[in-house]
Amino acid sequence: MTDVSGRTTKSLLDAVERAGLSLPRLVEGLPVTVEELTDVTRSLDWDTFMALHDNLERMVKNPLEIEAIGARLVLETPLYEFFRYVAGRLITPQQLHFVAQRWLVPALFPALKIEFMERADGRLFVVNDIPAPLRHSRGFFYIARGAIANVSTLLGLPPTVVDMELSGGRAEFVLTLPPALSVPQRAVRVFRAAFGANGLVNELLRQQEELRQSYRLLLRAREDFRQVLERVPTGVAIHGDGLLLWANPALVRLLGYDRPRQIVGQPLLHFVHPEDHGVARRHAEPGLDQPGELREYRLVRRDGEILTCEVTPAREVSFEGRTARLMVLVDVSERQRMQRQLLLTDRMAALGTLAAGIAHEINNPLAYVHGSLEIAEASLAKFTPASLNRTRQALSIAREGIDRVRTIAADLKAFSRAPGPAIEPVDIHAVLDSTLTLAMSQIRQRARLLKEYGEVPLARANSARLGQVFLNLLLNAVEAVPDGQYATNAIRVRTRLQGDRIVVEIADSGVGIPPEVLPRIFDPFFTTKPIGSGTGLGLAICHRIVTDLGGSIEVESLPREGALRTEFRVSLPAALHAESESRRQAPVQARNGVRGRVLIVDDEPALLDVLRGVVAPLHEVVLASSGRAALDVLRESTGFDVVLCDLMMAGVDGVGLFDELCRMDRELADRVVFMTGGAFTPRVREFLARVPNPCLEKPFDAARVLDLIDERIPITVYQADRRDN
Repeated sequence: MTDVSGRTTKSLLDAVERAGLSLPRLVEGLPVTVEELTDVTRSLDWDTFMALHDNLERMVKNPLEIEAIGARLVLETPLYEFFRYVAGRLITPQQLHFVAQRWLVPALFPALKIEFMERADGRLFVVNDIPAPLRHSRGFFYIARGAIANVSTLLGLPPTVVDMELSGGRAEFVLTLPPALSVPQRAVRVFRAAFGANGLVNELLRQQEELRQSYRLLLRAREDFRQVLERVPTGVAIHGDGLLLWANPALVRLLGYDRPRQIVGQPLLHFVHPEDHGVARRHAEPGLDQPGELREYRLVRRDGEILTCEVTPAREVSFEGRTARLMVLVDVSERQRMQRQLLLTDRMAALGTLAAGIAHEINNPLAYVHGSLEIAEASLAKFTPASLNRTRQALSIAREGIDRVRTIAADLKAFSRAPGPAIEPVDIHAVLDSTLTLAMSQIRQRARLLKEYGEVPLARANSARLGQVFLNLLLNAVEAVPDGQYATNAIRVRTRLQGDRIVVEIADSGVGIPPEVLPRIFDPFFTTKPIGSGTGLGLAICHRIVTDLGGSIEVESLPREGALRTEFRVSLPAALHAESESRRQAPVQARNGVRGRVLIVDDEPALLDVLRGVVAPLHEVVLASSGRAALDVLRESTGFDVVLCDLMMAGVDGVGLFDELCRMDRELADRVVFMTGGAFTPRVREFLARVPNPCLEKPFDAARVLDLIDERIPITVYQADRRDN
């Protein structure tokens, strides 16, 4: 009931136009057009109606001219025609003002609170009060004063003298009425009144009281709603034209401020992390966000702390005479921290399950590596052609065992490393093979493994997160099959392409999942295992990971005897063609036959000897057993083409050596190749994330070392080498 009818608005514009004022200028800056305001079928919200009067006051400036427009409303516009008809049947100015203040004004403007009384000195006292939080305008009260003054002219009397005092949204009027009508005039009006004026007035008063009651209820509901928004513990913002117009106390606290006035009026993007301006701008604009779609972007608190907030789609509202947008913001930073912790907890639980099996897998190859090396040592002690063959065979077996240990260590490292957020083209089969290596000790004790790989493209995913999903599903399959029935138990891993989606199926011939349990299988903390045997997080985390990657995970379990009963299906989006081609580019070929000068830095003497044996046949080699010794070499000698440097060393480590080398020789710093055993400090991890130099993970192949050296020898070395030859 705070809206103003189209007839009321059109009458105001008619009176303004009769006063010779420009209507386009009147609506300047408002979210409406002249055509919309003159459409009597359209209502106008109260705040915009008040803004219209503000514009009128800025245009006219002289209050008397604005009051003259109010007089025109009463005397000339069709809106007051019925009031003029009523005036012809009333006798005194008091009666006419009573009808105006008790019926006409409340009917036109139900948002007003009105007081009306007759004072002892015969003057009338009228109060028009615009209740908070509705917008008010002095121009509106000037119009009211002009209209009130000219009510008495409808009786053929002079205008009423009106004294007015303004205070915010409240105007107090004191009316000094003109002299009463002459006796003949009163007689005519008495005659008219006898034919129904009293009944008409009573009916009008009844309707007016109903309108006022409805308005009071709606105003109370509006105020209650505002109080709810102010008291909810979730941040609520109203913004328009890129500015924050209103914020509830929860949002003020969330952003680290004390009072709303510290943030109201600021650009909305002032509180959004610069990298998220694009998504926030699109989310705030009408029509660009999808209904019901939640977005996440980062906010920057007053103290610089960064929060991640979940933001509802912006909804259009009317706020202080303008079209604005309302959004609700929920801080999900703590929730994300808990999710990361749950992911880590689940990964550690899986590692605990695998620990014994991995130890077994590593000990087996280590046993025959050790034995083979002993054979080689004994054969070399009594060298004969036959012993040479046995030595070669023993070394070959030892190399194969070392390769197996290295593969297991690499797979374990990839799984245990905290996964980053990067989504990139991923070889599904490579991830599956790596995961199967970790789980094989568990699988081979209980079931036959069936691998059915189809032709599938690269997937858009994250290798570490997918490894966690597949390992959880494989371990669940192992637990589902009965122990001691290897010949009849089976676990199948199958891949196939379905449309533009890659489907990975992991099925088992175990006991199956009861129908009453199946709907809750992905619920967090739901488990059918005994207390202490499981957390109920594994499948819930799998579901979250796959969903975050843009995929889906489903399960089917049917009571089929002697066959695969339970099947989990993971569906993932395929990588775009351009991404796949980029990922599948062939590596740069080594440039054989070109000698360079290489500095090798490592604090392990045995590894230095091995690297010298690998590199020295092809390049000139200088060794340094510490970062400090390497810096001394670089200061005393120049002409190095490549530096092969360990990252983790006592004293000056690889990071310190690189930083100093950047100051000494920027070009040589770009040709540094790092080596690591995989134990990273936070400082080293951050360093590797920001530098483009390659990093070899120990143990590594000799061919890979030589390839990286050859790729980084400057072209001038090749040219000089060719000239020398």
